[in-house]
Amino acid sequence: MTETSVDNQKVSMWARILYYFIIPVVFASVLTIVLLTITGYDLKTPMMKVAQNIPYVDSLLPKSEEAIAKENDTSEVEKLTLQIAELETQLASANEQIESQTISNKEQRIQLVKLQEEVDTKVDEEITTKVQALKDLYVKMSARKASSILETLTLEEQVLILYTMTAQQQKDILERMEPENAAEASIALKDVASLEDAYVAANDVRQEIVDEREQMELFTLEDISLTFAFMEAKSAAEILAEVYASNNDLVIAILQEIDVASRSSILAEMNDMNDAEGKNYAAAISQSLN
Repeated sequence: MTETSVDNQKVSMWARILYYFIIPVVFASVLTIVLLTITGYDLKTPMMKVAQNIPYVDSLLPKSEEAIAKENDTSEVEKLTLQIAELETQLASANEQIESQTISNKEQRIQLVKLQEEVDTKVDEEITTKVQALKDLYVKMSARKASSILETLTLEEQVLILYTMTAQQQKDILERMEPENAAEASIALKDVASLEDAYVAANDVRQEIVDEREQMELFTLEDISLTFAFMEAKSAAEILAEVYASNNDLVIAILQEIDVASRSSILAEMNDMNDAEGKNYAAAISQSLN
């Protein structure tokens, strides 16, 4: 077989492949694409998906909306992840600051409690020292003299002094006090819980008395006298009798400023009071005014 004959056979074989296989496949493919396009079928999307999976070819093709959306979602996720990490860092830092502040506050509270305990101890010592010195003063007196002085004090002050004494010292003084005063002091003494409570109660009552006196000083004697002069004689007599028990000089000074007629009416009402003290007060005042 000659060389020309061999070449003709090769051409004939390729021709057969072209005619019987390639051309029909291409024709069928083109016809299928045309028919699918006519019917409205979307060929672009599946072809783009196939092309995007082919190496090097995918880089030449425009990115699909799905790919762009996926990249955007990935970018957004990365941003959110960074923000979350930053917030977690800030939260950890805030927790550390809170923990540090909590420890600092706890230490301050402990220091304040210790300081308060030291102050309380110091105050208790000062109270004990003051009251002990006052008690020693009364103990050195005779029981009769101590009882007479105690009765000029407020009930709370009596209890404070008696609280620091021994049972025998209390007995000696209470026996020489007026029965009514001794009974009140004994009952109040029984209810005292501590020396500090007795001291605070005595101070509070004494402060009230001081405040009342300061308030009285805001008015002149003439103003007070006019007030009593215009009051009903009976009411004025009752009030002045109560004041006379603790401050007889003030009552006498007030009555001296009142006109004679009003003064006589008040003294008459005081003399007519049911208790004997009223009559005694009226007699003593009348004697002082004469």
